[in-house]
Amino acid sequence: MIIIYKMDISRNRAKQKKEHHDLMIAKLDKLVHSEEHIDCKVALAEGSAVYAGTLPTPSASLGFPGWRHTKSSGVEKFNYYFYSNNSNNPYLLKELDNFWAVVTCHTITTTGSLPFLVLYTVPTGVGDAEAWYKSKIAYVIDITAQKLFSGERILIYSGDEPDIYPELRKVHCSQEVKTGNCLDTETLNLLTVHSDSSAPDSNSITVHNCGWGAGEIKMNLQLL
Repeated sequence: MIIIYKMDISRNRAKQKKEHHDLMIAKLDKLVHSEEHIDCKVALAEGSAVYAGTLPTPSASLGFPGWRHTKSSGVEKFNYYFYSNNSNNPYLLKELDNFWAVVTCHTITTTGSLPFLVLYTVPTGVGDAEAWYKSKIAYVIDITAQKLFSGERILIYSGDEPDIYPELRKVHCSQEVKTGNCLDTETLNLLTVHSDSSAPDSNSITVHNCGWGAGEIKMNLQLL
């Protein structure tokens, strides 16, 4: 009877663990497959313009949306261009409320392990910082301001905190690195998310979604 009783306890514990596991999987599935606020989807096979200049080419994540980039050596990094200027209906820099990305940093070891956001404005031919942009602002995570954990899915953002994905922890890219004049009246050209070329080898990051907000317009791009 004692042996049977212990076996029953063991079975109950195994059942509870399985039920807990199934519940967590269901919650994760609901989170990563949620279609809420998704305006556009880009499959990796069709996304070469989005990941232009990325080495090595990212891979599609298994089981959930996202592109995973793993550095092998040298100065490899990813660049994902998820907004480009619409010349028929452009935004001024002052009209952008925020832009953001949902990311999973799989191997956080240094500040260089973290992704960052960058915007570029349209060159005018006068006072441009570079031939292909007038100004650039990089938005970087202050790693001393909060704890970050490998494998945690977070939403990184610049500007106002986005009212999207309340399940995720929001991490503000509070440090700004400006190149050029960065005037509010400049026309927005590109919104991007990058990894750092100085990251350690084997550094791995998955980007699941990217988006931006400007007044009543809120856009969400999902990477598949």
